[in-house]
Amino acid sequence: MENKFHQLLVRLISEDVAVKTDALQMLREYGDAAAPSLLDAARHSKYDIRKGAIVALGLLEEPEHIPHLVDALADRSSGIRIAAIEGLGRLGGTDVIPHLVTAMMDKDYRVTEAAVKVLVAIGEPAVPYLLDTLNDQTDHVRQAAANALEQIEGARIIPKLLETLKQGSAETRQAAAKTLGEIGNDVAVPALLKALDDDDFDVHWQAKIALGRIGQSAVPAMLKALGDSNWGTRQMAAEVLGMAGDQRAVSGLLSAVDDQEDRVCYAAGKALGAIGDRSVVPALVEKLSSPRLAVSHAAALALKELGDEAAAPGLVASLQDERSAMRLAAARALGEIGGDQALPGLIEALNDPVSDVRRIAAEALGKVGDRRAVPVLLDMLSDIDPRIRLAAAVALAQIGDSAAAANLLTAMQDKSGEVRDAAVSALQAIGPEAVPTLTKALNSDERSTSERALHALEQIGTPEALDVIDAWRAGKAER
Repeated sequence: MENKFHQLLVRLISEDVAVKTDALQMLREYGDAAAPSLLDAARHSKYDIRKGAIVALGLLEEPEHIPHLVDALADRSSGIRIAAIEGLGRLGGTDVIPHLVTAMMDKDYRVTEAAVKVLVAIGEPAVPYLLDTLNDQTDHVRQAAANALEQIEGARIIPKLLETLKQGSAETRQAAAKTLGEIGNDVAVPALLKALDDDDFDVHWQAKIALGRIGQSAVPAMLKALGDSNWGTRQMAAEVLGMAGDQRAVSGLLSAVDDQEDRVCYAAGKALGAIGDRSVVPALVEKLSSPRLAVSHAAALALKELGDEAAAPGLVASLQDERSAMRLAAARALGEIGGDQALPGLIEALNDPVSDVRRIAAEALGKVGDRRAVPVLLDMLSDIDPRIRLAAAVALAQIGDSAAAANLLTAMQDKSGEVRDAAVSALQAIGPEAVPTLTKALNSDERSTSERALHALEQIGTPEALDVIDAWRAGKAER
């Protein structure tokens, strides 16, 4: 009898509609007598039987089955959790809403989508619960709640959110701003602009992100805000325009690089880099020589992100700037841009009187990856500053030139553990050509040097490297 009943449950989840309909009819003929067997089957070890029982509990639409469907929301299988959600949806009523909202927080997006679908079908009674969920700590839960609210209420939800943004608690204002961004309706732009001045940092942060998500519709208002008397508003406007990524903002942002407030300059420079329109490169190169550090620095930041080799000559010239912060920014930008034009200036910057400039220049040469930099980087391995020795070793690892092997063997004895590790990584990057050098290190009396060499040889993994390891181990065994 039990096997026959289990077969019926399996048929109930068949893809064949006729089979499924026939199974449901047979289940109804069991009447109340089926309940105990269904509850037992809902805890069965076999997935198909367990799922069939949960589907049956939902199809029978008996309110007393709600607790059992709720229990199934904790099942290890997402397919059964979804079946339980669908069953609760058939039963409907406000009693099931809290359980469906909890199910919406499931880690499996398919379960979340199923819960949203049912909550949307329930409609208006679910709205208060969904509004509360906008405060959840998890992004995908807030996004799911916003999607459900938009589907239930459509444009009607926006006035409620705008009202919340204006006079709710700090947490609900934050959630309202985030949800308005996720809905993406430009009706919200004026209120979100106002929220940029909110006393609560999280609220104006979410308002900024929301405006960035709304994107193109927010651009005209943001461009206008670049001229606001409040520097904080101008800064936020520049940041939002960078997030929106609209090329209409380029001209306004280029002007904002010269803003009287340093923080606006930096925000405008970052935004231009994010938008990625290389037509501004000549204008930004001109700004590199501005007497105001914030302006020239913002230009260098933008050029670094734009990555256009046309900026290299201007940035190389900035390596001679009397301001060390500007020389640092130029070196960083040249490391990202690369190219033949960057190399001579970066090599010369290794002689800079400021150690941070030398360090950044070494890092930049590693990113450029030109072997012509190897001799000067080898000299940097003996710099008095361990940070510079580390930058040189890392750069040599990125270049991977066998000419560095002998010096790197010496660097494996460096006082700094970080430098020693970077030297090993550099030898490992050189590959098979570094095996003779690593063989010497493997036989070192220094245990740490020997262990590092062993690891590098294992990573290189060529027959020659593995033979060296075998011979070394055999020698140790004899001793």
